[in-house]
Amino acid sequence: MNEIEYELREKDIRFYNDIKLINNADFKRSMTQNQAIIPGALSVIAFFYFLYYQDFRTGLIIGAIGVVWGLAVPAYLRYSSWQQVRQKYSDSDLKNILGKRTLKIQPGRIIETKDGEESTIPWKDVMRIEVNKARTYGFIYFDHNAALIIPKKTVKKAKFMDFMVQAMEFHAEADDD
Repeated sequence: MNEIEYELREKDIRFYNDIKLINNADFKRSMTQNQAIIPGALSVIAFFYFLYYQDFRTGLIIGAIGVVWGLAVPAYLRYSSWQQVRQKYSDSDLKNILGKRTLKIQPGRIIETKDGEESTIPWKDVMRIEVNKARTYGFIYFDHNAALIIPKKTVKKAKFMDFMVQAMEFHAEADDD
């Protein structure tokens, strides 16, 4: 099957941006610091208060702050980064990006149809094709920051993995030429 119909939602764009963030070295360092190092240091301080001063209440408060920090700050960082990404898109941009789409793969190109408008993408413009580990999303990358996002949940026509495998085969054939 070389045609797939799906709907792109805002949460799919959020997932794609989360993947880009997770692969960013600065964001990884910040997440490690906020998920492990700071809560770990607070836990050591809490343990010290408990053992040395035998102040259970203060140790418990500091330990609780460490746990809350380890859970809340990374969630806030993700939310904040999504807000920054969201501000880059106007409502009309989002209207153009979101919605139902049809992708057809052919030996020389990918044809994307949205709202009756067709756009053709030659295989030579495709960098790579990936499926995430959970096999819930497929990505057809054009450069490091741009990709067609294909969410498995909203696929209506064809089978998700069959389409992605066939797209990978067409892409490999185009690379050989």
